[in-house]
Amino acid sequence: MIALLRLPRRALLAVLLLCTLLPASARADYAVGDVPFDEVGDDAEGEAIRISDYRGKVVIVTFWATWCGPCMQELPMLENTQRVAGTEQVRVIGVNFKQQKKVLRQLQRKLAHKKWEMTLTYDPREKAAEAYGIKGIPHMFMIGRDGTIRVIRRGYSADSLDGYIDDLNDLLAEPAPATPSATDD
Repeated sequence: MIALLRLPRRALLAVLLLCTLLPASARADYAVGDVPFDEVGDDAEGEAIRISDYRGKVVIVTFWATWCGPCMQELPMLENTQRVAGTEQVRVIGVNFKQQKKVLRQLQRKLAHKKWEMTLTYDPREKAAEAYGIKGIPHMFMIGRDGTIRVIRRGYSADSLDGYIDDLNDLLAEPAPATPSATDD
């Protein structure tokens, strides 16, 4: 604190202004009930993927990498979730963490014959990873139909499947938020 007082007034104001302009996500990890950072990377076609595009659905966002053994065990389970639940109710998004885009493309080519339905994204500037406070992987966020974070899971093991299924079923049982009609004032 004393060091701050020695700064010239303009420098002190600049530091304080910078701190207030930083997004809340850059200052703290997310908690249940928070609204998450919207952009979760680009898909294979280079299109930005946004959580808000799936409002009314349960959205599962997981951060993963090919070098992460537990991540590579988790991805097929998440793909199965996408297939079984369908895209009308659930959207599963896997955000590739700290790897070059070519690694994601190689994996996508390898999986092309399996016709994966979940969305795999690339976070080129690591904006999503930073916003979500990712320090280790796999790291999963389950976002309710209302657009808020409802479940946060770190790590993966077969022992965690029952809890994952219970959490997903609880979220799917909740009604979608009402959408305003043209006649609502």
